[in-house]
Amino acid sequence: QRIKKSVNFFNRAMNSEDIESYINYFIALDALFGQRGSVEASIIAGVGNLGLDEKLKEKASWLFDLRNELVHGGSRYISEWPKHQRYTKHFGSKPLNDLKELAQNAILKAPSILPISTVGETPEQP
Repeated sequence: QRIKKSVNFFNRAMNSEDIESYINYFIALDALFGQRGSVEASIIAGVGNLGLDEKLKEKASWLFDLRNELVHGGSRYISEWPKHQRYTKHFGSKPLNDLKELAQNAILKAPSILPISTVGETPEQP
C-alpha cells in the first residue's frame, strides 16, 4: 500500500509544476517512510536506509527545510527560498530535480528495504 500511494503522488508531482510538484514529491516520500508525529525524522531515516551516496543524503535535510518553507508560508515559489542560491551553488543542482531523483530512488528501492507487511504482500487464501 505504501508503495502504491507513493507512486500515485510521484505521478502527481511529475504532472505539476514548482511548489505543487515539490510538495507531491515530498508526499511520495512521506507515503513510503512517514510516521505520524515524526515526519521529518522518519523520512530522513528512510532516505538513510536507501544506500544512496552521501551527497544525496546531505541534500535531504536541505530539501526538507525547503519543504517547510513552502508548506508553512515562508516562500510562494521554490526560487524564493532564502537558501535557494546557496543550495544551487553548494550542490550544483536544483532542489526540485534533486527531490525528484530522491523520490524516484526511494520508490525503486522500497521493495527491498521496507518490511514485508509494509510492502503489501497478498494474504494467503483459505
